Amino acid sequence: MKIEIERSGGFAGMIKRVKIDTKTLPNDLASNLEHLFENKVNDKPPQTMKSKMADCYYYKISGAIGNSKKQIEFSEFGADTEIKRLVDYVFNIKKIE
Repeated sequence: MKIEIERSGGFAGMIKRVKIDTKTLPNDLASNLEHLFENKVNDKPPQTMKSKMADCYYYKISGAIGNSKKQIEFSEFGADTEIKRLVDYVFNIKKIE
């Protein structure tokens, strides 16, 4: 599955994107991502949270499973340990666009 991870926000408010095929990820990260897409599809952080945390990062992970497009959105504080590992791994191994 090909995914795109977008990071926005932070102090400068810049947007950074990374595109990657999950086949290139370690097996545990790829399976955790698939599980996340199956169980938390189209989750979005509450709008009130965005206004209270102006300088934090927000992430959007987009991908497709079959013909179905999936998207997950969360803040750096709303992510669990596994998704933080995935985001850190991807942003550290891929050139940020």
